[in-house]
Amino acid sequence: ARKIAEIISNMYKCTLLFGSATPDVESFNKSIKSELKLLRLTSRFTKTKKNSLPLVEVVDMRNERRNGNFEMFSYAMLEEISRAISLDEKVILFLNRRGSASYVQCLNCGEIQKCARCEIPMTYHENISGYKSKLICHYCSSKRQPNMPCKNCNSIQVRRSNPGTEIVEKNIKNFFPAIDVIRWDSDTAKNRKNHADILDKFSELGSKILVGTQMIAKGLDISSVSFVGVISADTGLSLPDFRANERVFQILTQVIGRSGRGHKRGKAIVQTFNPENFAIQQAASQDYIGFYKSEIEYRSLYANPPFTKIIKLVYSSRDEQKGLLEVKKTFRIIRNAMELYGETSNVLLGPSPSYPFKLRNFYRWQIIIKGNSPHRIVDIVKPKNDWYIDVDPLMIS
Repeated sequence: ARKIAEIISNMYKCTLLFGSATPDVESFNKSIKSELKLLRLTSRFTKTKKNSLPLVEVVDMRNERRNGNFEMFSYAMLEEISRAISLDEKVILFLNRRGSASYVQCLNCGEIQKCARCEIPMTYHENISGYKSKLICHYCSSKRQPNMPCKNCNSIQVRRSNPGTEIVEKNIKNFFPAIDVIRWDSDTAKNRKNHADILDKFSELGSKILVGTQMIAKGLDISSVSFVGVISADTGLSLPDFRANERVFQILTQVIGRSGRGHKRGKAIVQTFNPENFAIQQAASQDYIGFYKSEIEYRSLYANPPFTKIIKLVYSSRDEQKGLLEVKKTFRIIRNAMELYGETSNVLLGPSPSYPFKLRNFYRWQIIIKGNSPHRIVDIVKPKNDWYIDVDPLMIS
């Protein structure tokens, strides 16, 4: 939609306005280079006497485990929920479900296994032909045994997947059985009326707890919400995508902003096994510039956009073996064409299984072309029509 808007604005010579509290790194980089004009809002619209953002506390869930708390809620979060309820205020509990891939994490130090070449979290794949029970990088297809001891502390690592909002709803009811708990996700809100009904119910007088996914992170302006709890910030960090940190920063900053929009300053707690992560730290301090400086350094180090461009080629097949042969054949054709034309400004990564590997009875693989002009490679090779070509993909896995 954004790209189409740019094309239309160029066609009709009209002004195009991008608006965000958390601009994407590529757009902000354009403003630094004066390709976009930057307009700043220097203060937050608020009903409080002071222009104050919510107070944010980052809770290290490793310490919770060491102290014998194996619930999904930290002691501090339960205490803040109790406080809000006692004052007849509302609570939002947020769970970022964008990350659906399984990953491997050390529960002692919080380290997530990443690809040494790409610095991207590796995805756990089980019983895939040719990739049996391995961690695989979705960029370069490098593989690793999933049960290796942690390189930081030599502790046992475990495969982790994401809890669902249903589990959060069930567990929070156990702690606060007398409070109305409302769940807002794609299962409970399938149409516009469902959304309106849930919002109306939550906005009614009295203390309530709203459990939701990304759809509650933006736009909600309910003055009686005094506390926001992020169940797990690690879910987004585990995504096998170079934009994972950016998305975590954006979603945390936005959801934290749902708290304290009335006459009273709000509070938020972010639970994580990675409290040292710069995206989490800078989201907690609402420091976009600090985040941008850290993120742009990583992008430069690993030659990711905006320093390069990416094209993703995706192939699907009902027959796993035939599909794999086609993918390997196309990979060889592209590699040979790059050598023939002396193409050194682009690199070829893969082939690797997409995630999920099997979708609607189709097995899926991907090839990544990254560099200054990956479109030249596609123009030279011209993949068959049954290949899906994604230019500037929003998601890599």
